Amino acid sequence: MQTKTAREIHGYWNRLRAARPVPERCDIEPAEIGPILPDLFMLEHDAPAGLRFRLAGTRLCTRFDRELKGHDFAEIWSEETRSRIALTGETVIARQTPAVLLAAGYTARRERVLAEVVLLPLRSETGAVDRIIGALSPLAPRGPFELPFTHMTLEMADFIDLDRHDTDQGGGYPQAGSGAAAPAAIAVRSTGLGETVRRVLHLRIFEGGRHGR
Repeated sequence: MQTKTAREIHGYWNRLRAARPVPERCDIEPAEIGPILPDLFMLEHDAPAGLRFRLAGTRLCTRFDRELKGHDFAEIWSEETRSRIALTGETVIARQTPAVLLAAGYTARRERVLAEVVLLPLRSETGAVDRIIGALSPLAPRGPFELPFTHMTLEMADFIDLDRHDTDQGGGYPQAGSGAAAPAAIAVRSTGLGETVRRVLHLRIFEGGRHGR
C-alpha cells in the first residue's frame, strides 16, 4: 500500500479482526480513526443490487462534488469499468479478503489523477459478511483548487494474502499506462468468476480499464 490512509485503515482493520477472518461492523469506533474519516466509506452488499454507499466521508463526497450516501458504488466508475468493479467487490465479500485497487480519477478537464482504493470486508449484525469499509486517496498530493473527479477507471486490483502481507511491503505499483514492456514471465489464468487476469509476481492485475469514459 502506498498511501498513509490505506495503510492506517488496513492496519486498524487487521487489529480489530485479530484471529478472526474479518472483524465485526460493530467493532469499529469512529473516534479511533478520526483523522482519516473524511476519506473513508462504508459499502453495503445486496445480492441483487450489488454494492451501495451506506456512508461516505466528507472529503470523498467533495472529491466527486456530490453526496454519495445511498448511491451505487458503480456510479463513480466509468461504464466500461463497472463490471470489473462489481466482480472485485463480489470477490472481497465472497472470499472475505481485502483488495487494493489502483484507480485513475478523471476531471472535467480530462486531468488524470492516480489514486489508491482499499476495500476491507466486515461482518454485519446479521452474521453475514455483507459490508465493506474502504478508503480512497490520491497517490500524489494535489493543490487546494483541484477539480473533482467525474469518474474513475480501474487500472489494477490486488487481493491481499493475509498470511503474507506482501502488499504492505511491496515496491509499489507498476506504472499503469507507461507503455513499458510487460515482464517475460507472465501466467494467464481465469479467476473462475468470468474475468481473466495477468499475474506479475504476486499481483493479480485485471486487464483493461486504462482509458477514460
